[in-house]
Amino acid sequence: MRNIAKILLSILVLIIATTSAGAMPQSGIPDNGWIANDDWASFPQSQVWEKQLPANIVSGPVFVGSRMAVALENLQVNTFGIYSGKLAWSYRLDQKPNQIISSSDSIFVKTARQVISIGDGGQKNWIFQTETNITTDLAILGKMVFFGCADGNFYCVDAKSGKKTWISAFKSVPAIGPKTLGDDQLFFATTDKKLYCLDIPTGKQKWELVLDDSPEWIFADQSRILAQEGKYLFAIEASSGNPRWKYETGTGSLQAVSSKGKFFVTTPALAINCFDANFFGKACCISTGKRLWLSQLDSFPTARLFCSEETIFVPKGNLIEKISSADGSKQGNIAFGKKIESVDLQGDNIAIASENTISLYSKVPGKIIFEVGQKTLGRDSFAVEMDVAPVIAGGRSFLPARYVCEPFGGSVSWDQGAKKTTCQLNGKTLSLWVGKNTARTSGGEKQIDSDPKIVPFIQNGRVMLPVRFIAESLGLKVGYENKKIVIETERGQK
Repeated sequence: MRNIAKILLSILVLIIATTSAGAMPQSGIPDNGWIANDDWASFPQSQVWEKQLPANIVSGPVFVGSRMAVALENLQVNTFGIYSGKLAWSYRLDQKPNQIISSSDSIFVKTARQVISIGDGGQKNWIFQTETNITTDLAILGKMVFFGCADGNFYCVDAKSGKKTWISAFKSVPAIGPKTLGDDQLFFATTDKKLYCLDIPTGKQKWELVLDDSPEWIFADQSRILAQEGKYLFAIEASSGNPRWKYETGTGSLQAVSSKGKFFVTTPALAINCFDANFFGKACCISTGKRLWLSQLDSFPTARLFCSEETIFVPKGNLIEKISSADGSKQGNIAFGKKIESVDLQGDNIAIASENTISLYSKVPGKIIFEVGQKTLGRDSFAVEMDVAPVIAGGRSFLPARYVCEPFGGSVSWDQGAKKTTCQLNGKTLSLWVGKNTARTSGGEKQIDSDPKIVPFIQNGRVMLPVRFIAESLGLKVGYENKKIVIETERGQK
């Protein structure tokens, strides 16, 4: 009987390790999914580059500094320059990678029994070898890396040196998590239906909670722990471990993200449930959670959700659906060229993984291209339609300022009384007046052109301005490709 029990335990540990390996945590998207940038989805997406890889992607993409990294089935970790898409370096592993996460200057790879730290230049920093399989995800907080193993040990490892900071031993196998909250709380669940909270600096146990069933996942944010147990979603007070409310989701739930004061939880019933994160319930007993709204989806999310204060972003197939966090109403889609299986964000950039393909998109293009007499404006590899075509006057190209400034994230305003156009981009301000050969920049007055006849003018109700002068005054580069005018940012020149 003892031998049978040992065999069953080994099978259980293997299942846990395999399940944990399937998770793809992201570095640019925080663990709670909160990106705090509501204008992220307001710009068209330009594809900067796309790469076919020699094997399928196991984990990633993740951003690390000026590079993006993925772990592949063929035991490689490859990194690419964000703007160029060129291979920066490739690191060969001894074991199959299960998960990849990153800090500001290093990549951390989890295999069956190793955690490997790789520097930004592709050099091995350290390898931490475990005696048994790693059964949880990796988590990183500051200078510490956390994970649990099949022998019941939970580790905190120094991210710089790879040396053990502390070890906490448990009677059962750490299986779900870990999640961190603040700089002093770490949470994970074990196979014996217990949820633990540890003190991050010391590894000492703060509390444990015996659950009715093994949780499918846990989520930490807003001073709460969410845990899905069977058909019930539980909210647990992070400081004490006391359950505060539960909600019957019926079919269980898949994942959670949070915005300010709200939890958003998806279910297999193709729905997003929004819960009040500030609802405490009654002190005497477990209350029923306060659901604010439910929004139906037409298909399952294909990657993890993320959200801003006003919008929830749901990756589905080759698009990201936008849903209002206020009432669950649909706000439209952002279309991409590939199926979204994993996603990471960094500033204006979004990286998408699909089988053996990695793509980088940006809301700010590296360059825009247009041709005199044509209304098509090229944004990297995408094209958008303008409502007016560029024209030639006095040997110079003219175009409304919005098509030069706004694609790069700038703004344009019009003063009807003064007949003045004002452009702002990257901290620079430029003002031009209809009929005047001088402009005002952040540094003072400036002549538009040596030819005094080169001035802004109105044509068919649109203010036309000299393209080269506007672009160069705002820090952009102007050139030509096959008789087409090209305006580039610093990124586009790399």
